[in-house]
Amino acid sequence: MTRPARCLKGFPPVATPVGAPRPFCASPGNRRHGFTLIELMIVIAVLAIALQGLFAPIPQLLGWLKTDHREYLAQEAVTTGFTVLHQAFRRARQVRWVSTDEVICLGEGETRLRRGPGGKTLELVRPGGRVCLDFLGAAVFGPFQLVDDHTVWGPVFLDGAKIPMFWRCGP
Repeated sequence: MTRPARCLKGFPPVATPVGAPRPFCASPGNRRHGFTLIELMIVIAVLAIALQGLFAPIPQLLGWLKTDHREYLAQEAVTTGFTVLHQAFRRARQVRWVSTDEVICLGEGETRLRRGPGGKTLELVRPGGRVCLDFLGAAVFGPFQLVDDHTVWGPVFLDGAKIPMFWRCGP
């Protein structure tokens, strides 16, 4: 018993015995569908590069989770404190200097600004309440000094750097 081999039209079939492998006709029309080894290697290489880009930040993120969060809390305290101070001076129309540790912002309401011991805290006292700003050691305020009726300045020490800060009333 014989069976015809697979070949293109126009080529004569070759008879092969049953159970014997059929001859493969290497013609352009009889190409197998699938991936070659080089195509598979290229796909794996591209996927490896893409996945490494996705997973590269994970060790850094895990390292951040293990770190002490005091630095982040201190930075947040400084940002919040400076925002509150900015708003207090923005609402004021005039500044009255009481001492190197206290100034009064006059405007819609009177806001007293007191420097805590060592300048590590600031206290804002308003008619409606009191706010104490603790900078968690990230910022230390030096003594307040009056420039004119609308401006106060004082040094602020941030991580060892002395920064002169000018606070001016009004928008």
